[in-house]
Amino acid sequence: MKPFIPIIISIFCAFALRAATQPQVEQNPPPLDPKNMDTSVKPGDDFFRYANGAWIKRTEIPPEYSRWGAFNELIEHNNDALHAIAEKTSTTHVDPKLAPETQKVGDYYASGMDEKTIEAQRTKPLEEEFKRIDAIKDRADLLKAIAHLDREGSACPIATITPSRMPT
Repeated sequence: MKPFIPIIISIFCAFALRAATQPQVEQNPPPLDPKNMDTSVKPGDDFFRYANGAWIKRTEIPPEYSRWGAFNELIEHNNDALHAIAEKTSTTHVDPKLAPETQKVGDYYASGMDEKTIEAQRTKPLEEEFKRIDAIKDRADLLKAIAHLDREGSACPIATITPSRMPT
């Protein structure tokens, strides 16, 4: 009987842990919100109005946008969340050895918000690129400059230069 006592105690402990209250986790809103539906419209007549009519009636397109929808709301919500994270990391001092990602995000955001330094630098950080553009004398130089811009990730006349698409 003695060997069964630890097994029985283990089973009771497992049930006790399982029955313990779980921490509250923030729930995402349901993917389909019935408050957005216009049930006065028959789904067979106009399903779009049936599914979205109430949302359309109560939602105003912000003046800075030409169109507005649920994905725009999602993008704005995500941008607000990212802005809050970047703002927080720029004011949080961490050891770069322990949290290099936090340090990089914070430094990057802070550098973009440092208007005095940006205004003082003006176009100085781009001088090498301007010299490269000024040095273009022929088609070969132009292709080299476009390839350089493409490698740097800048917008250029040719989206991606690959050997098979390289103009001759």
